[in-house]
Amino acid sequence: MLYNQSLGTYGHRVITHNLYNKSYKEDDYHYHNYYDQTKHTDGPNPAIVETPVDFDNKSVSDYPESRVTVMPTTRFAHNEDTGAFGIDVEQDGITEAARVSQRNATSSGTNLKLTVKGQSYLEPGDLIQFNILSVESKAGEIIEKLDPQFAGRYIISKIRHRVTNDIYIQVLECVKDSVFRPYHTDKEKYYQAKQLPKEKGESEDIFSRNDTRALHHN
Repeated sequence: MLYNQSLGTYGHRVITHNLYNKSYKEDDYHYHNYYDQTKHTDGPNPAIVETPVDFDNKSVSDYPESRVTVMPTTRFAHNEDTGAFGIDVEQDGITEAARVSQRNATSSGTNLKLTVKGQSYLEPGDLIQFNILSVESKAGEIIEKLDPQFAGRYIISKIRHRVTNDIYIQVLECVKDSVFRPYHTDKEKYYQAKQLPKEKGESEDIFSRNDTRALHHN
């Protein structure tokens, strides 16, 4: 999570410099706000929750300064009023941030390495279903539970073929950018810090005690 935070997966500020009209624009990328606008292996199940992570009550998506990128646009470079991605130049910043986020979410997200019997029709880019049982699942249950995080669909990123006179196997490297089942949270809107133990004989906090004394003094 910390690695992805520094890479700009969850929060990213892109400053675009329009070379045509000499202007600049700032776009802040928020992982959870833009998550549903792109495709994911297991659908709308983010790999990290949106609950606050610190006393400022911000989630991991609320720190766009985690990564700041400066990029020029290519407006009218080919006599077309478009930006670097062939769309409206005003969308360059947020599109670049979304591209970086999705690339990082796969390369630095959940990775799977499998050794399977050779299936020559498989190739990188194919989508596979990986069913792994949860550690809570018990043998003999009518419905065995799949792992809520690591089960699900993966994209094959690399394939290595191993062929001998006796056997043909493949080593698959697979990635995913979401979880099989959405995380359940208590929907807390504020960071719940662990309360410090009170000193012996102390019945109220120091701030309320000082406030009371000030009122009596006045």
